[in-house]
Amino acid sequence: MAKAKKLSKGFIVFLAILFSAIGFAAGFFGYGVYGASKPEKGDVYYSGGLSIHFPELGNYKTGDCTLIKKGSTEILIDAGASTDNIDTIDEYIKKYCEDGILEYVVVTHAHEDHYAGFTTENSLFNRYKIGVIIEFAQITEGKADQKMYKNYVRERNEAV
Repeated sequence: MAKAKKLSKGFIVFLAILFSAIGFAAGFFGYGVYGASKPEKGDVYYSGGLSIHFPELGNYKTGDCTLIKKGSTEILIDAGASTDNIDTIDEYIKKYCEDGILEYVVVTHAHEDHYAGFTTENSLFNRYKIGVIIEFAQITEGKADQKMYKNYVRERNEAV
């Protein structure tokens, strides 16, 4: 049986940096080689029948919002940082969600820049039929008392 040769810590770090650099370069320069298209204006990635959208919400306080579409299934992940973004997000989703159903809504965590679009009586929860809501497991200490979080909970409960 051959004895395993132990690699030095420095050599392992060197390999990690080398492989990271190669992976980054391959991803950056060869993105379209494997059937995926480069986004135009940074907002949509396509691969086969899957599209991933990063809507431009149009102001400095945009927050996070991602729409994933595969066939007739739409997944909305987060809904921006401001209730001012609701109409913009809605207009964007309407282009891709023909049946008015968001099969999955994912709210990643309890920071307002991720769930503001779900917090008003005119929220995205009220504009679409919602299949499944997947949300953060717990809130950050102190968030439960904030008005926006309470509004989110109210709208979420009315949507299900």
